[in-house]
Amino acid sequence: MASETGYDQYYYYSYLLLQNYYYNNGQEYHALAMTQEMQAEALEVGNPYGLWLSDRNLASLYIAQNDYVSAKPYLQSAIRTWQETEDETLKRQSLTRIYCDLADTYPIGTDSVRINVAKAMEEAKQHLDTLRCWYYQARLAALDGNQKQYRHLRDLCLTDPQIYQVNRKANIYFSLI
Repeated sequence: MASETGYDQYYYYSYLLLQNYYYNNGQEYHALAMTQEMQAEALEVGNPYGLWLSDRNLASLYIAQNDYVSAKPYLQSAIRTWQETEDETLKRQSLTRIYCDLADTYPIGTDSVRINVAKAMEEAKQHLDTLRCWYYQARLAALDGNQKQYRHLRDLCLTDPQIYQVNRKANIYFSLI
């Protein structure tokens, strides 16, 4: 129905819901197959929102398996799709999480990590995006030995109730740092 009425984003979102159902019920193979089906369909009709969403979700599935090498091309493709489209629905989406996930595909503390975290901050559209960037910036400050900046960013993160949407184990990571 969503596709017939021209609301493609809801059509592709239904794929996402089904993919999440499979993943959350221990059926990772079905989740991957569902997302690949969504991507093939989006490619066939040339729908940028469907391409972006399928790339983003394929990357998320690989990241959940700690396979950052496989996730990286999907993250890069999602960014390219976003940059090359004029689709208003897609342009309202934030690239912050994608850039942060892309930062995780590079060796810790390298320039590529810093560049992607900076890009993530530039793309922040809502508070959760900014909070995600503070979390990544705090990790970088710790690596740099900048205790003052680290403590400031850590405190901003830990006093924000939404930090657990960024990382469920943020308090543990901060205590380990």
